[in-house]
This record gives sequence, structure tokens and C-alpha cells, in this order.
Amino acid sequence: MTTKPDARYETRYYQPEDESQVLELLRASLGEPDQRRRTSEFWRWKHFDNPFGPSLIRVAVDPGGRIIGLRAFLRWRFLRGDQIIQAMRPVDTATHPAWSGITARENILPHIILTICDSGTHSTLPARALILRDVFT
Repeated sequence: MTTKPDARYETRYYQPEDESQVLELLRASLGEPDQRRRTSEFWRWKHFDNPFGPSLIRVAVDPGGRIIGLRAFLRWRFLRGDQIIQAMRPVDTATHPAWSGITARENILPHIILTICDSGTHSTLPARALILRDVFT
């Protein structure tokens, strides 16, 4: 008989020491169709060494300290006339298959949305009200 994992988990911001667990999570959740897509080098280039700045990343962690969920927003910059518009776009979302019925999205997404709004950065997501409605209802 299979038992469901404990539904308790915490969310927090990504830390550099999370990298190996995050890569394992991405492989388990999304597969690995192209070996270059799940390497440390690609992860660092995409989320930390890109020209627009580090991504905003939150993880969900189970009681044993294992990362079971991830939500990452990549920073972008747009130019409108002489004004630079800071923006973020969701690019990586993963939930460990053992936790697939218990999505970490509900706890991760509101924190990211509020952080984006508080920073004055624009999001390429649909209207904030729709997202908050989906998360909290």
C-alpha cells in the first residue's frame, strides 16, 4: 500500500546550497530530454549569471529538509522610450512526483507576487487579481 507524503511543508527563498536538490527535483518532475538543460552550469547561467540579474526563486521544503517544490521568476528588462521597465516572468515550476497531489504552488506563488509588487517590478503574469483569486479561493 502506498501512503501519501505528509502534507506539511514550509516555503522559503532559494539558497545556493539548494542547487543539487533543485536539479534533482527538476529531473524528477520534468524529466531530462536534453542533457544540457539540467546541469549546474545551465541553471547558474539562466538564473544567476544572466544580464538582467538573479531570478526570484522560492522552494517548498518537507519536514526532513528535502526540496519538494520550486517556483522561479526570471528577470527581464524592457525599454519604453528612454525608460527601463523591470519585469519578471515565471519560467520554472516543479513539484516532486511524490507530492503531486499536494502542490506547493499555493504557498509559493503569493510570496513571489507580493515580493514583485513590493519591489515595483512588473510581472508578465496575467492580472494580479486573477492570480490571487486562483491561489486563495
